[in-house]
Amino acid sequence: MIVNLSGPGGSGKTTLAEALQCDDPLRYKMLVTCTNRPMRAGESDGRHYHFVPAETLVDDNEYILRRVRGNDVYAVRKVDLQAETQVLLTTLPPRGVIKLEQAGYCPICFYLELAESERVERMMKRGDRPDLITKRLELDAQESSFASFRAALASQEFFILDARKPISNLVDEVEGIVCEHLK
Repeated sequence: MIVNLSGPGGSGKTTLAEALQCDDPLRYKMLVTCTNRPMRAGESDGRHYHFVPAETLVDDNEYILRRVRGNDVYAVRKVDLQAETQVLLTTLPPRGVIKLEQAGYCPICFYLELAESERVERMMKRGDRPDLITKRLELDAQESSFASFRAALASQEFFILDARKPISNLVDEVEGIVCEHLK
């Protein structure tokens, strides 16, 4: 089973994924995608991303999903979609979810909703540069807004999470829905 956590930058996708893994590490595994972008403070290769040169991200036999954001390329290796656990966690934008579905996967989708001012505050706390925050907000307005999420997944059921809630509450909400789908 694939569970996708979508939402704009700073909405808490990675934090929620990490909390789910801590809560039940035998059930949840995070999909580690590949990127050519520089590491942020606190990130490590193989845990947050596989940091690779851009030229390695072009092999269509190896990658199922690829997207470009500015100069940064993100891609998913086909082999990484074969989860060793019951639930593989992803943080793909709507276009990525559509590509997953086209490849025959049926992810359960969640959208983390949070006001822009709170997202900016979170991005600043994690050390993002102001110019990168501005770029991220512009890109998110096009790719990861609720309107784009709803339009892209109009024919699919999805769940909205209020990202202002404590992380433990969000974990409980996701767990409840995942358990229902595993039955």
